[in-house]
Amino acid sequence: MIAFHFRAAADIGTGHARRCAALAHALAEANSGIMLIADPATIAFARPFMPDSCRFIEVDGSTESILNPVRCERLSCLVLDRYDLSQDVESMLAPHVGTVAIIDDFAGRSHACDILIDQNIGRRVADWTKALPAEALLLTGSAFALLRPEFAGIRSRKNHDVAARSQAGRVFVCFGGADPLGLTDWLMPAMTQLVWAGYEIVIVVGDDTKHLDRIEAFSKESRAVALHIAPNDVAALMTEASIAIGAPGSMTLERACAGLPQVLVSFADNQIEVGELAEAMGVARYLGDWQAVQPEDAGAVALDLLTAPAAAATMSARARQLVDGRGARRVAATLLPETDRNGGAVRLRPMRESDSDIVFQWQNSEGMRRFSNNPGKIAQVDHDAWVENRLANAPLETYIAYNSAQKPLGLLHLKQHEKKGWWVSLLVAPETQGNGTGRAMLRQVGRIYCDEPLFAEIRPENTASIQAFESTGFIDAGDAFVRTPATEFMN
Repeated sequence: MIAFHFRAAADIGTGHARRCAALAHALAEANSGIMLIADPATIAFARPFMPDSCRFIEVDGSTESILNPVRCERLSCLVLDRYDLSQDVESMLAPHVGTVAIIDDFAGRSHACDILIDQNIGRRVADWTKALPAEALLLTGSAFALLRPEFAGIRSRKNHDVAARSQAGRVFVCFGGADPLGLTDWLMPAMTQLVWAGYEIVIVVGDDTKHLDRIEAFSKESRAVALHIAPNDVAALMTEASIAIGAPGSMTLERACAGLPQVLVSFADNQIEVGELAEAMGVARYLGDWQAVQPEDAGAVALDLLTAPAAAATMSARARQLVDGRGARRVAATLLPETDRNGGAVRLRPMRESDSDIVFQWQNSEGMRRFSNNPGKIAQVDHDAWVENRLANAPLETYIAYNSAQKPLGLLHLKQHEKKGWWVSLLVAPETQGNGTGRAMLRQVGRIYCDEPLFAEIRPENTASIQAFESTGFIDAGDAFVRTPATEFMN
């Protein structure tokens, strides 16, 4: 059983609830039991978004009220997403659960945790190492973006490519589910400016958005303005837009997954760094705090992007490289690791530049290239170029397997299939071969990409690899081994 604890309220917005719900769905997809321990108002808000199988336990938010159910339940993991919880409280909870996982995007704050999740675009492991226990697992960067389930399949939508839909001239406007300061209303002069310039506006707000009556009146003044109140499929609305205007919160990652160039205006302290990182990574234009920005400034920047399709396409492509909608499944796979034949945990994480040397050693180890298409030794310069290319162009499709001591165990990388799905290539470290590491790696990647077919080319004489792939649901289809989404993994 995995439990969550977070708050959702007008003063803090809905981002905590949304990202926890996304992770809860990924865990439920992997057949894990889910529980939410929260105050009544948070439960009332979050209930529609949590998995149907979720159990709900009401508490008043005090430390003692949280401790009581944690003590009584046999929790394999407790996921905490509250900025106001102290490290002391985390330390009090830790002895009663198997694993404590913290979701936080304020880099550098100290925590008593086993796993830290910071999904910010551009976030690095080094941003957190000094603040956490040395043995803590750090899931940093947009590879671990906790997005709503509908974003997992967004890449298959026909109109996903922003370059192709730029002619629509449609601007997606949303400042979060709560919009506590009424920035949608504040942006009206900019939206009017864009409508006059011939563009369409799609506004998304929540039921309790500030000045909702004014926004509704504005939407009725022009056929070019469409208002959606608490829509069920925000992803669909994003895929129909050309650019977006909003705040640098959790939705920044959703817009990036949709390939939307973004104009960002912050209204909370924790959004400032998100906006700065998004601009530094080339996926957004961050204008600063709303009190220092005129709404017409946001409109002008949006107009620049709408009239510069090449620049918008570059921003869109970069965003899609960094956020692919599978982040919740990557986090779920970390919380629910596979095991080798000795019972040791095996997890996957995106490859880092610091992994280059060990991967080079593996690739040129004695006997390692026996079944490779290129059996010769790899030159250092060629290896360095390969690593540089993978980190730049396929950062989310290049994985390192590691154990509980965070020792690297192998390399797994994916290549887009010509039609649909991914080609899988696997390399297990020489010292771990023969103990089921490869099998565990394939089961992990199979969970992350459970909705797409996977393919592998394996030489007939490579019997160990054939056994590993077949034991994880791959079937010999003649020209390749194939694992379809409908294939069930065999134990």
